[in-house]
Amino acid sequence: MTDDETKYRAHLAKTIQSTNEHWPSDEVRVGAVKTLAALDSQERDENYPLWTGTVDYFATGEGRSLMFLASRAANEGDFLRYAMKEISYWFTIGLKVHQGVPPVSDTVANFFLTDELRRSLENQGGHVSIVFKHHVNYS
Repeated sequence: MTDDETKYRAHLAKTIQSTNEHWPSDEVRVGAVKTLAALDSQERDENYPLWTGTVDYFATGEGRSLMFLASRAANEGDFLRYAMKEISYWFTIGLKVHQGVPPVSDTVANFFLTDELRRSLENQGGHVSIVFKHHVNYS
């Protein structure tokens, strides 16, 4: 496990513990999405706040992946579990999380969000579950 993975797991554990939930055992490693998805037993409530996240991942030989996620969740820990289920633990290591619509300065969000979709996320309630992925292999 790299230093970045260790730091991210510590951050995630702290976030989940702050919501009075239990963190799974050390068996959770990169790719162990099933274990994390099992924690996602709580239904999304349309009255919860909107959370969004963006990923800009690049690896030599693998190309570049851009991702945008949006969902309503009770807290950041719930949103992170949603993200792990949708895009895998590995990509959540670089996930930038925002409560609400991401700022205009988030270039990955701008890649995916049209003006109309941005306004919709800012002004409308209801259930939200959005996952956009874009991958280009430069090799």
